[in-house]
Amino acid sequence: MALHEAVPAGSRDLSREAIARIDLGIALAELGVPDEAIGQGRLALASRVVGSVRSRAADLDMVLAVRYPRLPAAREFHEAVRHPRGSNAMRAVRPRKVPFWIQVTETAPDPGAS
Repeated sequence: MALHEAVPAGSRDLSREAIARIDLGIALAELGVPDEAIGQGRLALASRVVGSVRSRAADLDMVLAVRYPRLPAAREFHEAVRHPRGSNAMRAVRPRKVPFWIQVTETAPDPGAS
């Protein structure tokens, strides 16, 4: 990120910077730091949002949904990706299949357990 931020404002590629933030978010989520991952995703969505950024945001959303299904901030990020608002809003992104490399770290509650 420092490399992108070191470039003068007029020469920066905002789409690449947003994708780099989302990629960093995916890595952070996989490393067990979901709040920082979501923060990077939000920063990416606050910048220029084009098709490639939307697609990559859906990837981060999927990792968060699989690994942290009960985390409220992950659900809020999901809503931001699926139902964008504002002038910089993204079009809704269709959910994707979960790739084989995503590991589930939280288990869903057992409906029979009480």
